[in-house]
Amino acid sequence: MFIHLHVHSPFSFLDGASSIEDLVRRAAQQGMGALALTDHNSLTAAIKFHRCCADYGIKPIFGTELTLDDGSHLTLLAASRTGYGNICHLLSLAYAHGGRLSPALPWALLSLYSESVICLSGCRQGKISQQILNHRYDDALVTARHLKAVFGDNLFIELQDDLAPHALRLCRELVLLAKRIGVRYVATNNVHYATPEDLIAHDVKRCIAHNITFGEAHAARPFNNQRYLKGAWEMANLYCWCPEAISNTMVIANLCAQDGIMPIDEEITPAYPTPDGIATSQHLRALSYAGAKRRYGAIDRRVSKRLDEELLLLNTLGYADFVLHTGRIVAWARSQNITVTGRGSGADSIICYSLGLTDIDVVARNLPVARWVAPGKKPDIDIDFEAKRRDEVFRWIAQTYGAENVALCCTYATYWSKGALRDVGKALALPTPALKWFTKHISGFMPATEIKAAFERNPELRGYASLASRFELLFTLCGKIGGHPRHLGSHSSGVVISRMALSQLNVVTPSARGVLPIIMLDKDDVEDMGAVKLDILSLPILGVVGDAARDIQRSEREFNYDLIPKNDLATYRMLWTGSNMGAFQLGSPAQAALATQLHPADFEHLVASIGLIRPGPIKSRAVKKYIAYRNGYARIEYLHPALQPILERTYGVCCFQEQVSYIIAVMLGVNDAQAEVWRKRLTKHARAGTMREARTEFVLRSRQIHHDLSLDNANFIMDELEGWSSLGFVEGHSASFALTGQKTAYMICHHPIQYYAALLSNQPCGFYAPQSVASEARRRGAQILQLDINDSALACTTDEAVTAIRLGFCLVSGMREADIAAILAARDHGVFRSLLDFCARVPLRRDLLESLLLCGAFDALHEHRRGLLWRLDETLAKAQSIRASAQQSAQQRLDIRMVGADATPIAWDIEDFSDWEKLLWEWRVVSVTTSCHPMAHLRPALAAHSIVTAHEAMQLKTGMKATVAGLNIRPHRPPAKSGGRHLFCTIEDESAYLQAAFYGNAIENNMATILLSPAIIVRGRMVRKGLGCSIEVEQAWPLSVQEFQPLATQEVMAIRHKISVLRLEAP
Repeated sequence: MFIHLHVHSPFSFLDGASSIEDLVRRAAQQGMGALALTDHNSLTAAIKFHRCCADYGIKPIFGTELTLDDGSHLTLLAASRTGYGNICHLLSLAYAHGGRLSPALPWALLSLYSESVICLSGCRQGKISQQILNHRYDDALVTARHLKAVFGDNLFIELQDDLAPHALRLCRELVLLAKRIGVRYVATNNVHYATPEDLIAHDVKRCIAHNITFGEAHAARPFNNQRYLKGAWEMANLYCWCPEAISNTMVIANLCAQDGIMPIDEEITPAYPTPDGIATSQHLRALSYAGAKRRYGAIDRRVSKRLDEELLLLNTLGYADFVLHTGRIVAWARSQNITVTGRGSGADSIICYSLGLTDIDVVARNLPVARWVAPGKKPDIDIDFEAKRRDEVFRWIAQTYGAENVALCCTYATYWSKGALRDVGKALALPTPALKWFTKHISGFMPATEIKAAFERNPELRGYASLASRFELLFTLCGKIGGHPRHLGSHSSGVVISRMALSQLNVVTPSARGVLPIIMLDKDDVEDMGAVKLDILSLPILGVVGDAARDIQRSEREFNYDLIPKNDLATYRMLWTGSNMGAFQLGSPAQAALATQLHPADFEHLVASIGLIRPGPIKSRAVKKYIAYRNGYARIEYLHPALQPILERTYGVCCFQEQVSYIIAVMLGVNDAQAEVWRKRLTKHARAGTMREARTEFVLRSRQIHHDLSLDNANFIMDELEGWSSLGFVEGHSASFALTGQKTAYMICHHPIQYYAALLSNQPCGFYAPQSVASEARRRGAQILQLDINDSALACTTDEAVTAIRLGFCLVSGMREADIAAILAARDHGVFRSLLDFCARVPLRRDLLESLLLCGAFDALHEHRRGLLWRLDETLAKAQSIRASAQQSAQQRLDIRMVGADATPIAWDIEDFSDWEKLLWEWRVVSVTTSCHPMAHLRPALAAHSIVTAHEAMQLKTGMKATVAGLNIRPHRPPAKSGGRHLFCTIEDESAYLQAAFYGNAIENNMATILLSPAIIVRGRMVRKGLGCSIEVEQAWPLSVQEFQPLATQEVMAIRHKISVLRLEAP
């Protein structure tokens, strides 16, 4: 019998070519009772491997192929839990010494963690093998004896005969060496793929890893197709000359424990430090009741009953410590004036509400605690912090709980279509223009396995169907590596806090950002291990509201964000008109369209709105029904009387996940936990294409429970449930988002200039780009002032009169915080008097200096941008000379005669940029045009072709035709219930933004234009619904600037004034 002890999966990153399941399945098919997984410098797949082996009934052996500081390899296997922990320590040390991208363990550290570790001497890259191949036999003997001294009887000399040149000679000489020093030897096959046919996938990965093409020879590429998971008889035949090498695989497999090696479902969360050492259950109870009293005033029976129910659950399941730790972190953040709020299923908890982790009253909403915590379900609390200050929270957690006990979960960058095309295309040496075409036209969210089919299915690609056969090899190879992890990354927010050093549980590696390290387990594996992941989320909108609130308080000291009224009528009236740009979760075109028809009048309508605009409710056609029922356009009808108590509060429409579970429970006669399992199965049925089976089961069982339920109505109910196989929100989550969304809408309504200044300072944030945000601020009366080297700050700022927004350095592309800090520090010693003065005092990178010149940051000091750029080399040389002289004389402030405007070299004899060119450069550098909207420059030429502004089109009646041109903002293709795609975009010009929709043949005819053109011309029929207006597009064309002559800025300003007057006069 034979066991494979050296096996690589895709988690060897750009090396292993077969999935873990393919490897385990093949081992089981070969009758092997065990299998080892030894990925390069990693145990990241250990828990996945453990689960898969359990499914196939074979014994998992955990290990790794470790890289040492001389580049050699060793294969290490865990014989016990102690051995597993020691391998984790060794790998963590390798990353600590070699860095996150090139782990390398010093040989001297091997002996620190060798207990219960089985060492195989390594593949062809092993130190002993290399020494023998180079005929350095004495050195090989020294190395082998050193390893024997470290690992004792757990050292095995590793033999690999992959039929490569000298492989058999090497194996025979390794056997002689093993016998000489008195250790055993073992055969492995250095498996990198399950079957010989998978060689090509392995080969392409090696080419990608080493940035070479298929046409280039390289030592890292496979020599042949022999590194597959061979059967026991194949290995026995290969090593018929030394059968002990085969039998020793079973010896090693038996040395490795069957169970207890992997940390699964262990108690990892640290004990909470309660005052006076009282029990955590008592402390949580005291804090919860005290918090409930602050929230409710008097604690009635309903509140007390719900508190006791949740406390019992948390204490029984052992999660009281976790909740207390979360409360501790939030309390510290608030003590540091860091804006924080909670959401997710934690918003379904009265304990979270009482502790101030969330702001949703679960008693008033009757939200089920089972959505937050239940037997078999760990509590999930999503806490949002200001994006700019979240690192402070990370650092405090590490300081408080111990740096070795805190880490972020990992993530994997996996191959989807765009990434696979890019990497495989390079390996195939495809021309750069071809790769650019593919990456431009293929959606990044398409699975790599579906690229070829997309040329037949997707309208924007159907015209290029001939490419599917011409590039068949490219698409086939992309499919073979589709879904495989490319490299390891850091989870954005998932923090693990442990009572022990995390390097005992898995590998810990430094992160790219260096704030917290990474434990090499993803969020699912972390929870399987026993940890409860805490989501320390970064929500940019909290930075926006914090900055805006502070700015508003400059003129209104009594303003308090937390006390913004929920039912401000002016705010709701603003939403009715679709003027929602920048409002959190309410700012998308879909939400605007909903608000113009729904006319939300209170907070509950916003909660429902946020729940409705999700794929699940949209696919179940809930949006139209909600509008019709709420506005009285149709009579509310329930498909069965049992549904009325569940749906009555939302006008007979299913808006939230809880309602889906309630419907399943009442219709199938099951409890809440069983209903939740059934609901989750809907997603699996949708992915597997087995929804028909779910429908049959639902219809049959529901009619057995409810004899008055007709067959048609049972199917209609299932139609709605089927839509919920896609994403939907729980009510608490929707309410949490609605709370922030309503407050941001209030700020837009009553303090638009301060709010949009803050929004520009916290980009990227929300649905729209900075240019669109600035345009909306301009439409609301703000003057947008360009970047100024003496007046701009880090953030965008408002003037004393709150009539203008000055752009900040934060918007400059490529500028780091350190660069901005240097500019501001130098300016603290006196304003800059010229470009030369700036260059002498701030040694900035040349590319950033050019960007500042091109966006007009020096316009207040010099008039000629191109002239300054033309002689920039002279300016920099002169500045360097002045700086050297100033350092020698210890001058604090340079003489004005040396650095004044007249002293700065300027090429006055060349023509400066045109107004249009200045606008384009400003747009490129800071993503905002300050003089005017780009479309204003094109307006006369557009008008000559009977192309009207968006504002003019929106004054037309339903059915009237219009042709409009503008920037193509955020085109998107949400899925339709039919399986097809909708098509929408926003058209923005200097007057307004107009929502555009495509239906029927217009989708296929215009898909490519809409998805690929930054500016477009559309013709279609105007549609008015409620107070909103959109255009139903019949035809779209790319807008080419070459066809329309841009105007000078002075003419543009006159047109802008005319538009402003027309908008003010409009009803």
